[in-house]
Amino acid sequence: MKKKNSEDLSHNINEIEMINRGKIKEDNVEAPNKIEIARVNIAADLVSNGYIISTPISNNPNYDFIIQQKYGKKPFLSADKFSRVKVFENNLESNKLDKKNEDFDYIGIYNNKSDKSYLIPIQIINKDISNYKLYEIRRKDNLLKEITSLDRGDAIELRIAAEFIKHGYNVLHPIVGRPSFDLIVKKKSEFYAIEVKTARTFKEKDSTYIRFDTAQRKLNINRNRFRESYKGKVDFIASVNQDNLKSYIVPINLLTKNDAKLKLDRRKDMRQMHHGTLWAEDYEFGKLDDIVKKFKNMKKQEELNKKLSQEIESMSPMKREILENTQILDVLRGNKEVREVLPMNSVFTKYVNQFKKLHPKSNIEYQGVLSVNLRDFLISQPDLKPTINKYLKGNGLYGRGEEKHHIVYDYIDTFYDENNRGPSSLELYQTFLNFKSHELRGKINRVRELDPHYYS
Repeated sequence: MKKKNSEDLSHNINEIEMINRGKIKEDNVEAPNKIEIARVNIAADLVSNGYIISTPISNNPNYDFIIQQKYGKKPFLSADKFSRVKVFENNLESNKLDKKNEDFDYIGIYNNKSDKSYLIPIQIINKDISNYKLYEIRRKDNLLKEITSLDRGDAIELRIAAEFIKHGYNVLHPIVGRPSFDLIVKKKSEFYAIEVKTARTFKEKDSTYIRFDTAQRKLNINRNRFRESYKGKVDFIASVNQDNLKSYIVPINLLTKNDAKLKLDRRKDMRQMHHGTLWAEDYEFGKLDDIVKKFKNMKKQEELNKKLSQEIESMSPMKREILENTQILDVLRGNKEVREVLPMNSVFTKYVNQFKKLHPKSNIEYQGVLSVNLRDFLISQPDLKPTINKYLKGNGLYGRGEEKHHIVYDYIDTFYDENNRGPSSLELYQTFLNFKSHELRGKINRVRELDPHYYS
């Protein structure tokens, strides 16, 4: 999303940090506040346990929010009407409060080290600290899988908000209108639109994935269901795995149209590396700074592509053809993504259109990486042969007859010596552009038979 000032957002964004009602500094980002993190985490745990959370939007009462039981067979606490909650620092022993305090009914405490929340009645304050564990808001016994999807979404949003606050972001929440995003996060002068989704773990063959939606489910004027992508509307999709409450965040440009899969069981030898695989560990919230940096680089590349597209339009036909063939070679080698080249490359566009007519059910790419079928189609095009052969000869990968087969096997041996594993099929696809994909897979199978340790 492009940078926006506060006036642009004022129509549908409350220019107040979620939970924390302090003034937002425009130029400097304050260090994460323990109280802010505690408020959001405690609120998330209470919503997960079937409670309604109400926060004040005027004045500053001596409590942080009001809770009311909504549903649940075994309520965590008896709140027939409304109960006021005040959040304190995470050191239980330091909270020596007056039991006669009438400004709130419970104190909320979040322990950052143990990631546990507590809700303690004001009447038992100053008693033996060992009793506090009875008032832990237990996540294992909560109603996350039983509450409504709307309440579950609220709880997930609060957890994501807490993650951003931990990383020094200001978090803003829409209070009017129905925007396509759930949160806006801000660091220094940069704003990002965030859509939050619930993720679930599932197994497919011998692999385990996390899956979440990347499109909105809507009804058209005829009441027919359809799905509308978030691309162009948000910058990131953040998700929380419902099975273990782990949080992830992925730039929207890396995700497919309807749903996304993050692979969990990463193999050391990487032999199961597929086109466009997104590994869950690369998109955990602990790596937020690297993920945002990657997103910024993608945005910069988009701007460069626009400028390059204008330059290409003014080139002579011969120079333009050479440049466009080189760009296609970069896509084949994995140096550029399909989306970086396709919009402005007329030669690539021509080949893609031909491919779609011949293979209407085949994909042209998966998460930015060229599909195997389109890859095989491109390397068979006579007009691309000179560019491909020049690359192969320049890198010592070109041969004729039996020689070219020996070059592949020698490459696999050298790769193993340097990396202690055999190259994946994808790595071979992007290196040997004079072989169809099934031929390279056959060579991998041959190596597995003769040297099993290469792919053990």
